[in-house]
Amino acid sequence: MLPRAVALTLTSLVVALCAAMLPTAASAKLASLAVAVNQSAGNAAGSTNSVGININFNQTAGDAVKDVYIILPPGLLLNEETDGGACLSVTTPTPACQIGSGTATVGGTATTPGTSVPLALYLVQAPGNTDLAGLELVAGSLQLPGYVSFYSSANVGIEPSFDVSDELTFSGLPASPGQISALDLDLTGLTLPTSCQPADVTVNADTEEVSASPTAALQPYSATAPFTVTGCLALPFQPTDTAAISRDTGVTDANFEFTVDNPAGSANLQAMKLKLPPNLQLNPAMDPCFEGVPCTVGKVIASSPLFPASQLTGTLTLSGTLRAPTLGIDFPPPVNISLETIFSATELSLHSIPDIPMTSFEIDFTGNSFGAVWIGLCYKALFEAKFDPWSGGAVGIQKGEVGVGNCVSSKPSDPAITKPKASASLSGISAGAAILSIEAAKGHNAPGIASLAVSLPHGLSFNDSTPLTRPVLSLTGARLASAHLHRGVLVITFRGAAARSALALRAPLLVASSALAQRSISRAARSSHLIVQVKDSRGHVTKLTVPLVLS
Repeated sequence: MLPRAVALTLTSLVVALCAAMLPTAASAKLASLAVAVNQSAGNAAGSTNSVGININFNQTAGDAVKDVYIILPPGLLLNEETDGGACLSVTTPTPACQIGSGTATVGGTATTPGTSVPLALYLVQAPGNTDLAGLELVAGSLQLPGYVSFYSSANVGIEPSFDVSDELTFSGLPASPGQISALDLDLTGLTLPTSCQPADVTVNADTEEVSASPTAALQPYSATAPFTVTGCLALPFQPTDTAAISRDTGVTDANFEFTVDNPAGSANLQAMKLKLPPNLQLNPAMDPCFEGVPCTVGKVIASSPLFPASQLTGTLTLSGTLRAPTLGIDFPPPVNISLETIFSATELSLHSIPDIPMTSFEIDFTGNSFGAVWIGLCYKALFEAKFDPWSGGAVGIQKGEVGVGNCVSSKPSDPAITKPKASASLSGISAGAAILSIEAAKGHNAPGIASLAVSLPHGLSFNDSTPLTRPVLSLTGARLASAHLHRGVLVITFRGAAARSALALRAPLLVASSALAQRSISRAARSSHLIVQVKDSRGHVTKLTVPLVLS
């Protein structure tokens, strides 16, 4: 064992060698990143006010902040339409485009005071296609460019966007000795959220010591300060809607437009659920869109007093499967927002619409090269829409009636919707190999068939121990989704709606009594009937009494 003094000497030597192996530049540090919010100008929901944001970087000696990201709470928005939108076309600061003032502290550290200089913040032209707007921060002789973009808590790929908010970014701040150690920024003309849910102003910063090597990793820091909004339930919320269905002469293909109007000063729209009118049905021409290649089938256009129209124009994309269609609503960059939807032949719902003032929101199904998204049926029908506000107030409900424009065919008249039809025949009884054939067709101008329920007449029954597969059960003209027996009734569900289908049932699934076989041989039975219930893609069920032809 080494003497204690020798052991201590060796330990000291190892520590010294390890220290010598470390980089000469230490990691960057902030003593602390501190943020405070000043809402003394007012915090009424939906109002236009100034908001103060104080940021203290508290650098250590020789340190400097390089990048700053100010993430405003969802719904707290800069006005891009400042000076009538002209600011988005200028490349240098102009007085009409000033959106902030305050002071910047230049130099100094957490323990050494710096020099306070006035600052002004201006809205300018966006530096890139992915930016909503550009920023120019002027503090003394310093001119610091920046930009505004949307920040989302789920901004990954094409996933739906949530909690959308403005993010103000300033990159490449000056290094020591002219570094910025604090910002006291008063943002003017901000529109406040219409949600009173708790929220924060978040500031993120990257920093590294000036003496660090160019390849040194940036050190991230973050701080938050609470932001409050009051009076949300006092905001009015009475949106109105309009619907329009139109088609060209002589065809059933139809365009569909749905528009929501929400007056200025109202709570912002958070979600909506539209029960589609039954005189619309999905066009089979759209089937290729459900085979792995999404189709652009329309557009969405919103109007806002805070954003130019070019930024609030998006696309409708149809994909998914026939059984589970998907409608994507996507706004391209610089907005880069994807809305969550629920879509079917009977419903269109939107969730998590950003807390943005929109006086109108239009969804327009225009179709594509395959044809129109919808088939319009020539009768008036009711529709209903429910709207949820960000304020947490009462849901808005609107009901209306819509017809189909230009509903005139090349024929003298365009018949109204008719009921489905069905026929049935029974053969092979005398040979002991019964075959029941059933054909069904949708009515004229009616939705396609979604399922059939077959009830047999006296003398015929189903063997419930027989698997419902080929060859005892076969289906043509439609794709089989499922088949099951329920209390002696055979229920056949299609994969997608069908205009016409033919169903064949054979032994041993189909069992014919000996009495029925004798009657068939003697041709004495000509009055047997079976019951076929036809359910269309709208969920409407028609009960048909079908004569059974014996052969």
